[in-house]
Amino acid sequence: LVVRDLDLAMIDEVRQQWAFYRDRRPEAYGPLVEQ
Repeated sequence: LVVRDLDLAMIDEVRQQWAFYRDRRPEAYGPLVEQ
């Protein structure tokens, strides 16, 4: 059993700051990260 307190107000803050992760396209970076 895991019990956690969550700050629900922080959800909106994180969504605004990290929204670009939702729209990223990792497949477009293949040539950049190949060794």
